[in-house]
Amino acid sequence: MEELLNKAIKDAYSTAKIDYVARLSSGNKKFFSVRGIDKDREKAFKLIQELLDNLKIEYEVKESKSASKNFPYVIVVNGSIQYTTKPDMAGRVSSGSGAQDKFANFVKQLGATDVATAKIGSQEADVAFKINNKKENAEIKNSANLKDINAFDITVYRKDKKSSGSKDLTFVNDLIQDFTNYPTLEDYIDSLRQNDITIGYSGDPGVKNKSGNLPTKHFKFTERLDKAVNTLKDHWKKDDYFVIVSGNKFMIYNTNGEGALTEIIKRQRGVEIETFSRTSLKEIKFQTYGGTRPGTIRMQLSITLNSAPIVEYSAETN
Repeated sequence: MEELLNKAIKDAYSTAKIDYVARLSSGNKKFFSVRGIDKDREKAFKLIQELLDNLKIEYEVKESKSASKNFPYVIVVNGSIQYTTKPDMAGRVSSGSGAQDKFANFVKQLGATDVATAKIGSQEADVAFKINNKKENAEIKNSANLKDINAFDITVYRKDKKSSGSKDLTFVNDLIQDFTNYPTLEDYIDSLRQNDITIGYSGDPGVKNKSGNLPTKHFKFTERLDKAVNTLKDHWKKDDYFVIVSGNKFMIYNTNGEGALTEIIKRQRGVEIETFSRTSLKEIKFQTYGGTRPGTIRMQLSITLNSAPIVEYSAETN
């Protein structure tokens, strides 16, 4: 059956590359990794689901830590054939990794040494460097407009759907409590479902989207953002800078006070780098993306930033 499924995927997406993963296959179970459908692996995952839906092939979405640390989800067909998606390498280089490379070149221009960028899937700092004899790290985000950013993502779950690989939801529940006065995200969702059953986790009755549904009007917050700021700064606690890259423009924030790079940018470029604070954050949104198993939501915490000083980058600058 896997041959027919693989053919169907390649017929639908001529750029698809399907690799048999021997280390994750055993007995009659076959594991396949798919690249080339879309540069965004979550979108590619959803497209495979839509293809199977159109072909009327039954499947399940399950969480499997062995598939990937960053995207631990598989599509299971017939109980024995599993598919996951991997980043389209060309797309990744042109976006996230390309942004890292630009910032790495920028800090080299300012005199940094020992500059390193993280490999795809690595838990290392996006860009690490040494400047003025001080080691510093930066988290890099690529953005079309320097303001709307996916800060980070997490799989949230109903209490009875927690798995061994599920992450602690305390910070999510703390944010929801601060914004809505409901003690947990699950409590808030269930309250909303009393009036609209299309809201909820994947697999909830009335929820059609396999990624779950969190309507913006209920999950966008512009007030009481102090706790959200602290949550973001805690997320960046190993980084000295949070950097948004858009084309050849950088918006750079200190995460915990001024660093050595900040001093050099001020001296050489005349730009004052802000330390991230409440005035930096305009709004926060809880959004869904990708496919996930019933009883869970693959959720992004997206932020919109207020304007901040911009640093221009030129590859020719010495």
